[in-house]
Amino acid sequence: MTNNFDSQRIGDDPRWWTGIIVGDAVWKGNQESQKWSVVDQLSGWGSRYKVRIVGKHTQDKTKLPDDRLELCEVLYPVTAGTGHAASYQTSNLRNGSVVFGIYKDNYAYEIPFKITARIDGVEHLKTYNESVVITYQGEGYLNNEFLESGSEVSENGTHTLKVFGEGGYLELVTFKIETEPTLSTGDWIERSLLGGSFCLAGWFFIREFRRFRKRSTTP
Repeated sequence: MTNNFDSQRIGDDPRWWTGIIVGDAVWKGNQESQKWSVVDQLSGWGSRYKVRIVGKHTQDKTKLPDDRLELCEVLYPVTAGTGHAASYQTSNLRNGSVVFGIYKDNYAYEIPFKITARIDGVEHLKTYNESVVITYQGEGYLNNEFLESGSEVSENGTHTLKVFGEGGYLELVTFKIETEPTLSTGDWIERSLLGGSFCLAGWFFIREFRRFRKRSTTP
């Protein structure tokens, strides 16, 4: 969600949403369980959960992983207290809980749109017989390992390129490299000698065959 909203006017013409809380592995660290003295040392604040919002977020986690979802704040009832004078309650939401809420940035509501990652050097489901140089815009990973734009890939096999962008955008490209193995000097000599052996064997066979025919036709 953006930060472009009027903090003094939240609630006018609210936009509601419904979603499902995802696994706590991607939001548990936000909830500080120890005492602290320096604000900058806080890993997070308040009770916030990552939620996959119906109609906004895809259900395909390969395109939008849980850790790239937004954190959503919890609104407590007046009976839960505010934390002053140790007067508070703990939220009891878990993975799979269905929740609803409102967008705080309703004045700058996010409209989904697609910006391509401009991947060059490889195409989806294509096979290459030589190394490739891959360039892109965004954050790229090849076979789940970070790949810097402009890198050369030469290893034979099937590869999967993932490029992440803003707002959970993800573009996938799967391609294959099948290059001919380079012969070492020893292998080249061995093959050359083997080829020469076949030539000599062929020449010897033809010579003996001609001699046999000549003897057969001689009265």
